[in-house]
Amino acid sequence: MPQLLEMLAHKRELLTQILLVASILGAFSVSGLVALMVGEARAKLHRFLFLSLCIAALAFIFAMTIAAILLPVMSMTLKTPGPVWTLLYLSQFVDLSMLIGYMALFAAVGGMGFTYSRRIGYIVLAATIFTFCVFIGIGWYVMRAFPVSGP
Repeated sequence: MPQLLEMLAHKRELLTQILLVASILGAFSVSGLVALMVGEARAKLHRFLFLSLCIAALAFIFAMTIAAILLPVMSMTLKTPGPVWTLLYLSQFVDLSMLIGYMALFAAVGGMGFTYSRRIGYIVLAATIFTFCVFIGIGWYVMRAFPVSGP
Protein backbone atom coordinates (compact mmCIF):
# COMPACT_ATOMS: atom_id res chain seq x y z
CA MET A 1 0.00 0.00 0.00
CA PRO A 2 2.80 2.54 0.65
CA GLN A 3 4.02 2.13 -2.95
CA LEU A 4 0.51 2.72 -4.26
CA LEU A 5 0.15 5.88 -2.21
CA GLU A 6 3.52 7.07 -3.49
CA MET A 7 2.39 6.43 -7.07
CA LEU A 8 -0.83 8.30 -6.35
CA ALA A 9 1.06 11.27 -4.93
CA HIS A 10 3.27 11.32 -8.02
CA LYS A 11 0.24 11.11 -10.29
CA ARG A 12 -1.46 13.92 -8.37
CA GLU A 13 1.58 16.15 -8.96
CA LEU A 14 1.56 15.24 -12.66
CA LEU A 15 -2.15 16.03 -12.96
CA THR A 16 -1.55 19.43 -11.37
CA GLN A 17 1.02 20.22 -14.04
CA ILE A 18 -1.10 18.68 -16.82
CA LEU A 19 -3.94 20.98 -15.82
CA LEU A 20 -1.80 24.02 -16.63
CA VAL A 21 -0.30 22.57 -19.81
CA ALA A 22 -3.67 21.42 -21.13
CA SER A 23 -5.21 24.83 -20.55
CA ILE A 24 -2.39 26.58 -22.42
CA LEU A 25 -2.42 24.14 -25.34
CA GLY A 26 -6.22 24.13 -25.44
CA ALA A 27 -6.23 27.93 -25.68
CA PHE A 28 -3.61 27.75 -28.42
CA SER A 29 -5.74 25.26 -30.35
CA VAL A 30 -8.88 27.36 -29.99
CA SER A 31 -7.04 30.50 -31.13
CA GLY A 32 -5.90 28.58 -34.22
CA LEU A 33 -9.52 27.62 -34.87
CA VAL A 34 -10.62 31.23 -34.59
CA ALA A 35 -7.91 32.32 -37.01
CA LEU A 36 -9.02 29.67 -39.51
CA MET A 37 -12.68 30.63 -39.14
CA VAL A 38 -11.93 34.29 -39.88
CA GLY A 39 -9.98 33.42 -43.05
CA GLU A 40 -11.75 33.19 -46.37
CA ALA A 41 -9.99 30.15 -47.84
CA ARG A 42 -11.88 26.86 -47.60
CA ALA A 43 -9.46 24.50 -49.31
CA LYS A 44 -8.77 20.90 -48.26
CA LEU A 45 -5.74 22.02 -46.29
CA HIS A 46 -7.82 24.44 -44.24
CA ARG A 47 -10.39 21.71 -43.54
CA PHE A 48 -7.59 19.40 -42.37
CA LEU A 49 -6.13 22.11 -40.13
CA PHE A 50 -9.58 22.95 -38.76
CA LEU A 51 -10.31 19.29 -37.96
CA SER A 52 -6.91 18.76 -36.35
CA LEU A 53 -7.26 21.86 -34.19
CA CYS A 54 -10.82 20.87 -33.18
CA ILE A 55 -9.62 17.43 -32.08
CA ALA A 56 -6.69 18.98 -30.19
CA ALA A 57 -8.89 21.53 -28.43
CA LEU A 58 -11.46 18.92 -27.42
CA ALA A 59 -8.78 16.51 -26.20
CA PHE A 60 -7.13 19.20 -24.06
CA ILE A 61 -10.49 20.35 -22.68
CA PHE A 62 -11.35 16.73 -21.81
CA ALA A 63 -7.97 16.27 -20.08
CA MET A 64 -8.47 19.47 -18.07
CA THR A 65 -11.94 18.43 -16.98
CA ILE A 66 -10.96 14.92 -15.88
CA ALA A 67 -7.86 16.23 -14.09
CA ALA A 68 -9.96 18.83 -12.27
CA ILE A 69 -12.37 16.09 -11.17
CA LEU A 70 -9.65 13.66 -10.03
CA LEU A 71 -7.36 16.08 -8.18
CA PRO A 72 -9.60 16.72 -5.14
CA VAL A 73 -10.35 13.01 -4.77
CA MET A 74 -6.64 12.15 -4.94
CA SER A 75 -6.03 14.46 -1.98
CA MET A 76 -8.34 12.43 0.25
CA THR A 77 -6.95 9.91 2.74
CA LEU A 78 -7.37 6.47 1.17
CA LYS A 79 -6.93 3.37 3.31
CA THR A 80 -7.54 0.50 0.87
CA PRO A 81 -5.88 -0.27 -2.46
CA GLY A 82 -9.15 -0.46 -4.45
CA PRO A 83 -9.84 3.29 -4.64
CA VAL A 84 -6.16 4.01 -5.30
CA TRP A 85 -6.11 1.66 -8.29
CA THR A 86 -9.37 3.20 -9.52
CA LEU A 87 -7.88 6.70 -9.40
CA LEU A 88 -4.70 5.54 -11.12
CA TYR A 89 -6.78 3.82 -13.81
CA LEU A 90 -8.98 6.88 -14.37
CA SER A 91 -5.95 9.14 -14.58
CA GLN A 92 -4.87 7.18 -17.65
CA PHE A 93 -7.74 8.83 -19.53
CA VAL A 94 -6.05 12.17 -18.89
CA ASP A 95 -2.79 10.79 -20.27
CA LEU A 96 -4.50 9.34 -23.33
CA SER A 97 -6.43 12.54 -23.96
CA MET A 98 -3.23 14.59 -23.72
CA LEU A 99 -1.51 12.27 -26.21
CA ILE A 100 -4.41 12.59 -28.65
CA GLY A 101 -4.29 16.36 -28.24
CA TYR A 102 -0.53 16.42 -28.80
CA MET A 103 -0.82 14.30 -31.95
CA ALA A 104 -3.61 16.46 -33.38
CA LEU A 105 -1.68 19.63 -32.56
CA PHE A 106 1.47 18.19 -34.15
CA ALA A 107 -0.55 17.37 -37.28
CA ALA A 108 -1.98 20.90 -37.42
CA VAL A 109 1.40 22.57 -36.89
CA GLY A 110 2.95 20.27 -39.48
CA GLY A 111 0.38 21.39 -42.03
CA MET A 112 0.46 25.11 -41.18
CA GLY A 113 3.56 25.79 -43.28
CA PHE A 114 1.77 24.66 -46.42
CA THR A 115 -0.64 27.58 -46.11
CA TYR A 116 2.30 29.87 -46.87
CA SER A 117 4.25 27.91 -49.51
CA ARG A 118 5.23 24.39 -50.42
CA ARG A 119 8.88 24.95 -49.46
CA ILE A 120 8.01 26.41 -46.05
CA GLY A 121 5.50 23.60 -45.61
CA TYR A 122 8.15 20.93 -46.06
CA ILE A 123 10.50 22.71 -43.66
CA VAL A 124 7.79 23.03 -40.98
CA LEU A 125 6.68 19.43 -41.57
CA ALA A 126 10.26 18.16 -41.19
CA ALA A 127 10.70 20.15 -37.98
CA THR A 128 7.39 18.81 -36.68
CA ILE A 129 8.30 15.21 -37.47
CA PHE A 130 11.69 15.66 -35.79
CA THR A 131 10.06 17.17 -32.69
CA PHE A 132 7.47 14.39 -32.59
CA CYS A 133 10.20 11.72 -32.80
CA VAL A 134 12.11 13.37 -29.95
CA PHE A 135 8.87 13.53 -27.94
CA ILE A 136 8.21 9.81 -28.50
CA GLY A 137 11.85 8.93 -27.80
CA ILE A 138 11.83 10.72 -24.46
CA GLY A 139 8.54 9.09 -23.51
CA TRP A 140 9.87 5.64 -24.43
CA TYR A 141 13.08 6.25 -22.49
CA VAL A 142 11.20 7.37 -19.37
CA MET A 143 8.80 4.43 -19.68
CA ARG A 144 11.72 1.98 -19.79
CA ALA A 145 13.49 3.68 -16.88
CA PHE A 146 10.42 3.59 -14.59
CA PRO A 147 8.34 0.48 -15.30
CA VAL A 148 4.99 0.31 -13.53
CA SER A 149 3.19 -2.96 -12.92
CA GLY A 150 -0.58 -3.24 -12.58
CA PRO A 151 -2.71 -4.78 -9.82
